[in-house]
Amino acid sequence: PPPMEEYFGNIHPDDREEAQKSSAAALTSKDEHSFEYRTVWPDKSIHWVKVASNAEFNDSGKATFLKGTFQDITRQVEDKIKIEEKNARDEAILSSIADGLFMTDREGKINLMNSAAEKMFGWNQSEVIGKFIGDVFPIKTRNGQAIPNSERPSIIALVSQKASNGVYIYTRKDGIDFPAAIT
Repeated sequence: PPPMEEYFGNIHPDDREEAQKSSAAALTSKDEHSFEYRTVWPDKSIHWVKVASNAEFNDSGKATFLKGTFQDITRQVEDKIKIEEKNARDEAILSSIADGLFMTDREGKINLMNSAAEKMFGWNQSEVIGKFIGDVFPIKTRNGQAIPNSERPSIIALVSQKASNGVYIYTRKDGIDFPAAIT
């Protein structure tokens, strides 16, 4: 095995101190110890590694041997980073839209609501996630007639896969009605 200086020398400089601490902790624990860090290959490319190790101890409790596995997790980490970046980008787009926007799953349960919709309807996103749209956002025709859930424009759009347009009256959380265009 390579000397420890060479081993730690291949670890990304920003991760080296944490890797040294984790390695030292592995030598004092009888439990499996795992950690992740970046390595710098000879071609200067960066790769992520997951290390899982166990120390063996002698009768006096001193670590005598450290055995472990190294797994290249570069692809998993890069995929996770791409997903996080995409989610952050999507969140930035949604929060910058001035129109109230909410999304539901196929059953009509709310899974997203932007800040403009929060202001418009008086609900916080955390209060409505997972709830049925008809239970949260009552809707009426322009003449004040309640629209049954089966006839809601959003439910019709979900079922028919066709957009629905029109002006309807919604009721805020505080009971105040307001007109809104659905496009």
